[in-house]
Amino acid sequence: MHRHPKAFSLALALACSLGGVSAGPAGAFVIERYPDRSNGKWYPIRWTSRTQPVRFVLNDQTHAMLPDFLSDSAPSAAVEAAMRTWAFAPVGMHLEGLTSTRISAGRDNFNLITLANTAANRDIVSDNIAVTLIWSTSRGSLSYWPLAETDVVFNPKAPIATDGRSTAFDLQAVLTHELGHALGLGHSSIPAATMWPYGDQGETRDRTPDADDVASVHAAYGELSDGSHGTISGRVLAPGDVPVFGATVIATDPQGIARSAAFTERDGSYAVSWLPPGIYSVHAEPMNAELTTDMFSSNYYQTAWRDFPTAFLGGNNQPILVPVTAGADVAVNPIRITSQRPRLSVQALGSAPSGQHFAQFGLQALTLKPGSSTCLLIAAEGLTANTQILASGIDIGFDQGSEWIDTLSDGTPYVFLPMSVRPGAAPGARNLYLTSPAEASAFSGAIKVIAP
Repeated sequence: MHRHPKAFSLALALACSLGGVSAGPAGAFVIERYPDRSNGKWYPIRWTSRTQPVRFVLNDQTHAMLPDFLSDSAPSAAVEAAMRTWAFAPVGMHLEGLTSTRISAGRDNFNLITLANTAANRDIVSDNIAVTLIWSTSRGSLSYWPLAETDVVFNPKAPIATDGRSTAFDLQAVLTHELGHALGLGHSSIPAATMWPYGDQGETRDRTPDADDVASVHAAYGELSDGSHGTISGRVLAPGDVPVFGATVIATDPQGIARSAAFTERDGSYAVSWLPPGIYSVHAEPMNAELTTDMFSSNYYQTAWRDFPTAFLGGNNQPILVPVTAGADVAVNPIRITSQRPRLSVQALGSAPSGQHFAQFGLQALTLKPGSSTCLLIAAEGLTANTQILASGIDIGFDQGSEWIDTLSDGTPYVFLPMSVRPGAAPGARNLYLTSPAEASAFSGAIKVIAP
């Protein structure tokens, strides 16, 4: 069962004036896995060639359940658009039509999308926006669990719309996320990714998968490379060569775009795949403190190692750049961490236009267009006036002489900082870096530049 929880947020009334903004210097997905009790090993889940394309039906009570729909809106159009979003995936999806006989989720050999207000559906979703149920057949000698059925259940009490209004959850965006689960994907630890576990009203960002989502669905079906992409593999180790489990490893290109990411395995190994040819910086960071391990592969990452600061391949003072060529798997030296609780740790993000505004802190990536300006809000443990704030690449700049630092009611420091996106900036996720003389902290994929 995969849940799409609502985001938490903290409202603040703040003022920000934009001056001249200078540029700063130059995705982790999870493939869903389940245990095999006969041998104790964990295996990925996927659809077999015999069960493709995956055919869905939509319950015909949708309009009655969604009073916020515009009168001329068709929910089936939003559903079909969400399916087309995943058209690059190795698995096709198709909406067969409406059904009046299948309302509640359950194992019945039909892949159902339902918003019906039934007791069974309310029990399934609880207080989540939506939930995806999956069923598998016997694994046999296969190296994966073959999927047999999936149902997507929306919360019938949540406001749902198709026009991106700020007072409702966007049907297409939420369903795009849930269909990722239906394909066999777990959650991502990259906020800009469609498979990031949190969502909020008015967000349409998840309608468009990030590079990390693209990499994840290909990896889920054994396509680490198609001959035109490459992979970076290695290990993350603590002092004494102790393997670090559950660290997020991100490959970032020279434009500052987080292209792909992966969690480390129990032996500390990782493979960041589906990378276009180019040169990459690679770093490891702990799972965000606000993420719970049950969001990832049925608690597979329950013992993820969180107590270490961000560490770059080659060291934080002189990171190594890794060249990747088409079809190649580049093995690199270990990323070595220091085993200590991070002093710097981002807790939440937000933004507000210039002037007096009601701003929200939350766990969503900030979505910006090229040429736009805003004020970035960062709540972070260990934040001080001496903390330097940067973004990956040269497309995003901060006016760090105009920041305003204060504390939240719980004592967490926050900063209010003017920022801008360079006109012509390429779409994609950017990393946010906080640095002090003693430590670096990355919140990868925290900023998503979208096409104008």
